[in-house]
Amino acid sequence: MWRLPINIIRYLFMLRVTGSLVTLSDHPALELSRVVGNAIANRLPTSQARPWRKAVTLWDQSGLRPQDLKKGLTSLPEVNWPIEAVIFFYPGKRAYGFDELIFWELKLLGDSADHNLFLEVIMPALEEACTAGDPRWRSSLGLWGRSGIQAVYVARGLHWEPLVQQGQLDLGYKPGPTQWAEGLDFDSCSSLAFDQLTWVTPFHFASPGANPQHPQGPARPSLNRAPTLRQLYDAFVARVSPLILNKRHPSDTFWNLLTKQDQLSLEAAIEQSSRVRLSFKAFKSGRTQTPEAFFGMQRFAPVIPQVIVPLLGLGSIIHLGRHTHLGHGTFYLDSAIS
Repeated sequence: MWRLPINIIRYLFMLRVTGSLVTLSDHPALELSRVVGNAIANRLPTSQARPWRKAVTLWDQSGLRPQDLKKGLTSLPEVNWPIEAVIFFYPGKRAYGFDELIFWELKLLGDSADHNLFLEVIMPALEEACTAGDPRWRSSLGLWGRSGIQAVYVARGLHWEPLVQQGQLDLGYKPGPTQWAEGLDFDSCSSLAFDQLTWVTPFHFASPGANPQHPQGPARPSLNRAPTLRQLYDAFVARVSPLILNKRHPSDTFWNLLTKQDQLSLEAAIEQSSRVRLSFKAFKSGRTQTPEAFFGMQRFAPVIPQVIVPLLGLGSIIHLGRHTHLGHGTFYLDSAIS
């Protein structure tokens, strides 16, 4: 599965706090999406700004206000940028003092994995948001208007290469949309015995019986429900298909893109995932996240079939389920076997 032609550019940001104290809300990716998206809409020519304006309008219609992020949300708005992007804040503390660093990652996927788009559209808007900020979202302890971009790195396989250092942009560096996969060998991981999956960010999957091809539909996971391997597989196919295909293409085109070997592997993944059961789960709700937000660990028995491990490895990078734009739906594999 990892050999599929998926374009991804991964940018790792280091934001340096310029205020005496900054506190992050429980939804920093949501804030960044709203503030930077609005800055992009304001900076672009009218014709190019239209889809960004539409996204901003949907944000406004959702009724979401900055103060809502401090008291928890009943649900997350289904609003995304008009490009395929993931905003993933690395787990960390909530309060940062002067000169401390905040780490987060921007992933541009599919047709949106374009470095020129990053340089000409996203980067200037982000710089504006960090140093000036949107007045509607500025607060005495907020991130916007009280930070600066210290450094930016770009993934090449398991390594990060510098793009911005000490605030200086390397204009000669031109990352490609496939370098993220250089040196990565998900198949080598499949020889290991994994039986545990730990969610780093909240998961949102459709309830049993829902159409797996529409993972953005209503879902209300509970503490007593965890996605099965089959649900994870369905979410992977639903996620990866539009990244490598035009959405107007029929669904069987995805299958036709696969090599015969990959088709056989996929058939085996479907069959084997149906036989693996969930043996243990330990979830907890986010402190002031939405009622949908659950983190934690789930364990399978027997072990996760080797043929599925490469699929899950790629799925953890592209994020699965709903709210992937906000960084939800990523995890890591582990083993509880002694």
